[in-house]
Amino acid sequence: MDNAVYAKFMEAKNTGNISLMKHLYKKNKNEVIIKFEYGKMLARNKQLREARKIFKEILSFDKNIYSLLELGRVEFKLGNIEEARRLFLSLIGTKNQYHALFELGRIEANLGNLDGAATYYKRIIDDKADLYAMLELGRIEVSRGNFLRARKLFNDILKIRRDVYAIFEIAKLEMRLGNLKEAKKMLESILDSSNRNNALLELAKTEFMLGNVDASKVYLNTLLNTPNRNAATIELGRIEYMQGNIEKSIALFKSLIGTCSEDYALPLLININIKLGRYEDAFDYMMYSKRKNYYCDPKAELIIMKELNVTFDKEYNKPMPYGCNQILDYDPYSALEHIIARHKYDFSDDIDIPMLFGSIGSSLSMSNFTGKFVLNDVYDVPFENVGGGSNILRVITLPGTKQILSMYPLFDMDYIDGEGISLNRKK
Repeated sequence: MDNAVYAKFMEAKNTGNISLMKHLYKKNKNEVIIKFEYGKMLARNKQLREARKIFKEILSFDKNIYSLLELGRVEFKLGNIEEARRLFLSLIGTKNQYHALFELGRIEANLGNLDGAATYYKRIIDDKADLYAMLELGRIEVSRGNFLRARKLFNDILKIRRDVYAIFEIAKLEMRLGNLKEAKKMLESILDSSNRNNALLELAKTEFMLGNVDASKVYLNTLLNTPNRNAATIELGRIEYMQGNIEKSIALFKSLIGTCSEDYALPLLININIKLGRYEDAFDYMMYSKRKNYYCDPKAELIIMKELNVTFDKEYNKPMPYGCNQILDYDPYSALEHIIARHKYDFSDDIDIPMLFGSIGSSLSMSNFTGKFVLNDVYDVPFENVGGGSNILRVITLPGTKQILSMYPLFDMDYIDGEGISLNRKK
């Protein structure tokens, strides 16, 4: 490569000028370095098939391990998982082994094989203190519920250097463990970093959980003109809904239709409209979801079918679970049996469960409505010594009704309700 071409090459590389790099590639077909950088630029600009052609062109006459690595990354992004895996495995034992192991870990994590991903990241860490592998392994340990191992990995990173991503992950972990003030302090410490927007988003969630709703909204509103706009919009929609500003909440979620976050917004719009009795609107959002092949809650489908006398292209031949049967034909006696069978020993001995079941409906109001975005309505009703030292009775009803599905004392633990509702139980 002569000096003039090299100067133009460095200009294109340093400025990200893909047009100039393309011109250099066409004029210098024999320069592998130009081909390689052009392929990487194409991949960064999401022109993946064109990038694949370039890397395969290089590999047709030069078994360049760097091109093999980049080709593997492109195949992974194109969804060709087995080909990507084959390419990365071919790099084991080469100078690119650690990069290949890292990418293999990403593949397994993407497929939900957390144990397999952890194995690859551990192979890297056993040989060297690779911060990226330690960070990814820490995230996997969080997903697997191994919080102490995750915290140690993140702290081990911080012993090597002040890494804002490790601080961010520790802060999220502290949030998850309920250490909100510690999480807030850590998030505030990285607001001047390249991870500012993500930190602001988590800080907004932390402030909300601490009861500082106005502060949470301020943080979220600052994110509306950033790449975190969609996530901030979802959180603002949640807050408005919980504050009873239903129409404002709906407007925020509707603004996400047509964006890459619409699959998060649509179930919320369906649930809200069902709760409001706007079944035609819920049906429209359901049909839009089906056209896009998004997940649709079978219980929401049942409610819409029942209320509008419509059918979806779906068979319900299997015996239905308790919650679905109650949607189709609510039976208070079945609900009472369900509560006694599942929660009898959660209540204090002096609690008459049938009597409580018959009377608690009059206490359900917006003042104790939790605003949770599950399909069914969830209320937390103050009730002294209802059971196990708890002074809160959680009541779950069919959406938009006072028809009780379940009720139990609210304890300080994570709990999965019998109807498949994931709830955070706390005093």
